[in-house]
Amino acid sequence: MEEDRVWVQMFHIYCFAYPESLEEWRRPIPPHKRCGRIAILYPDKLYSYIYHHYAIVKEGYFKGDKYQSIAIHENIAFSYFETPRDRYITSVKRNASQESIELQNWTNVDPESHFIHLPGSNGQNFWEIPCYFSISDS
Repeated sequence: MEEDRVWVQMFHIYCFAYPESLEEWRRPIPPHKRCGRIAILYPDKLYSYIYHHYAIVKEGYFKGDKYQSIAIHENIAFSYFETPRDRYITSVKRNASQESIELQNWTNVDPESHFIHLPGSNGQNFWEIPCYFSISDS
């Protein structure tokens, strides 16, 4: 784009759970920390990244942080999560008995090859954005 922007639309591609109700989605214990982080994807790997993350969610068996989410704008991925990360473990299908085949498919395509490492990320795929403030209802 030719102009600076404060806001861009992002497309949600990944989560471990969808809200079923306001009551179900409320946290009984507030998080210690709310975290945002970004990653830059190689343009020729963007569709592979989206495809595999969408497939993992559609399958619905991969377990993880209920409140984690990943959205995409162009080749920038934004990830939100909360700490501690092991407090609310679930899966989209709320089924802990099956393992994710799609996660294995993602692992097989070399996830590391999808990321451009940002300066200051210490070789990590995602670079954590400092949290200056957060809003909570608790």
